[in-house]
Amino acid sequence: MQAIRTLCVATGFTLVALLVVAPASAQDNESGYVHACDAATGKTAIDACTWVIQSNKFSGAHLAVAYARRGDALAIAGQYVRAIDDYTQAIKLKPNYAVAIFNRGFAYGNLRDYQHSVDDFTTATKLEPNIAKAYINRAISLRHLNQNLRAIEDLNKAIQLSPNDGYAFNERSWIRAILGQLDAALSDCRQANHFKPNDKYILSTCAFVHFRKGKYDEAIRDANTALAVDSRRADPLYIRGLSRRHLGDSAGGDADIQQAKTLDPKIEETYASYGVKP
Repeated sequence: MQAIRTLCVATGFTLVALLVVAPASAQDNESGYVHACDAATGKTAIDACTWVIQSNKFSGAHLAVAYARRGDALAIAGQYVRAIDDYTQAIKLKPNYAVAIFNRGFAYGNLRDYQHSVDDFTTATKLEPNIAKAYINRAISLRHLNQNLRAIEDLNKAIQLSPNDGYAFNERSWIRAILGQLDAALSDCRQANHFKPNDKYILSTCAFVHFRKGKYDEAIRDANTALAVDSRRADPLYIRGLSRRHLGDSAGGDADIQQAKTLDPKIEETYASYGVKP
């Protein structure tokens, strides 16, 4: 499963062109802050963009980009509430700022505010109808809202726009598994793995599909491979735990499920919404 929080913040598009606005006669330190806000990452970018915002030297679209770039750095750092505030300021200054709207949807998704996430991705798709990741991200939020048929439509559109996007096939596989379309889900999982081999999210999805098909040994195999890539992934631990229980290994299954719940306290609730209960 491709958790929404793992999708990259979509920096770029028009950011560089909008932000590099310092006049040739500007002082070196001003040029440095502008450049760092545009090109740096982490705290360096946050501090530089803060200087640009507070300098009173920029306005309109140029100031909007500084807010959006600081929002990007904050979102990457996991400071989603602050990032949303910055994206909102950017959008006030530039109402059709598709990148900022898209990234605010990303931040809302990470806060599990899925309806606001859907709203922003919907606006983004209207402004930039050919960006596949907007449809993928909206599908993930729709899945969390149990609007799976709408999510499938979005993923079909994403695959049409980007036929080699493994994450689009991965998300569609997950949703098809939820809907009980297990052969189609397995086909999508294999296609996703073809485009992105040994990806921990895709391996988790394949484990889930095999679990839903009652192929518990295969589910454990895929879960083990996913955990070899990232041992702190709650999804493959939970699926492995459920599969172990079905195979009679109650102690091993209980241990996996408990560890998964430690990593993600809401994982049992999430899987219950998919019709899967321990």
